[in-house]
Amino acid sequence: MQNNYKGYSLFNDVEDASLRTWNRCTVMCNGSVDQGDEFAEEYGECLSEVDRLQVVAMMHYINVKGTEAVRLEISNGKHTKISAKDGEVIH
Repeated sequence: MQNNYKGYSLFNDVEDASLRTWNRCTVMCNGSVDQGDEFAEEYGECLSEVDRLQVVAMMHYINVKGTEAVRLEISNGKHTKISAKDGEVIH
């Protein structure tokens, strides 16, 4: 399985779903700023449908809670679980 896109990790080796999804959101956002929206779209195409749903759910959660609040939740181990079934954030 491919684990990078243009040298940017896809984080397939990260077992924690919330951390893996956070990392992917970070790469997509930073890549969009640095290289344009096409980068984020192409990066997302390298992910499975479930993984894309998790990214969408995380992005919505970040919009609601704020970047720093979500970063702290994840780094402190108090993160939410992301449903692989439908991409919903479970508190």
